[in-house]
Amino acid sequence: MQTNSLSDVLRAAIADFEPGHNELARKTGVAQPIISRFVAGLDIRLATADKLATFLGVIASRKRHR
Repeated sequence: MQTNSLSDVLRAAIADFEPGHNELARKTGVAQPIISRFVAGLDIRLATADKLATFLGVIASRKRHR
């Protein structure tokens, strides 16, 4: 079973956002260079990821362990 990390899912959502990084930056208040660096594989702060995920509709869920 293959799982995607939260970062992978968020990167895919950013890639699917049609207006592009500049518009995403404008609408979220996250600087465009930060978005570009994240898409390129660098880490971002959790608060920044939360802003992007909230705007893009990315929802985290957790697997219950027994």
